[in-house]
Amino acid sequence: MSDAAPPFSRLVVFTDLDGTLLDHDSYSWAPARPALDALKAGGAALVLASSKTAPEIADLHAALGLGDTPAIVENGAGVYRPGQGVSGAGDYARLRAALDALEGDLRSYFQGFGDMSDAQVAAETGLASEDATRARVRAYSEPGLWHGSDAQLAAFGAQPKRSEEH
Repeated sequence: MSDAAPPFSRLVVFTDLDGTLLDHDSYSWAPARPALDALKAGGAALVLASSKTAPEIADLHAALGLGDTPAIVENGAGVYRPGQGVSGAGDYARLRAALDALEGDLRSYFQGFGDMSDAQVAAETGLASEDATRARVRAYSEPGLWHGSDAQLAAFGAQPKRSEEH
């Protein structure tokens, strides 16, 4: 029996950011530095996974020295590939078009990031202004606020299912 490592035996570690890799209060990754150094020394790949957008992830990705390792963005809806920009803008445009095509007045109860200014996103989320700007650069998903009733929310959620049936 051989002690040689099997092909594709590289360790890959996936991590969330807020409150996991990043300190919950300071958003610093300094407390994780020893673990990050150990992963790097062992040749492991670190894959960031977050609700954040690609522009939000890019600076942290570079600061951590993750090279060309991809990152999971927008709650798994997309992948950030360093040096390749953001792909999938058509996905976001289709999502916004689907929102605008909702039946009746259901659309009026949902206020997405695309409906808000940077200042509104900052006020609602507590993000700094420049972070709110990056958070609004969506490619795959649309977070937002719901202003309707539970029954209206159920009808809102049923809309895509109805449109898929046609």
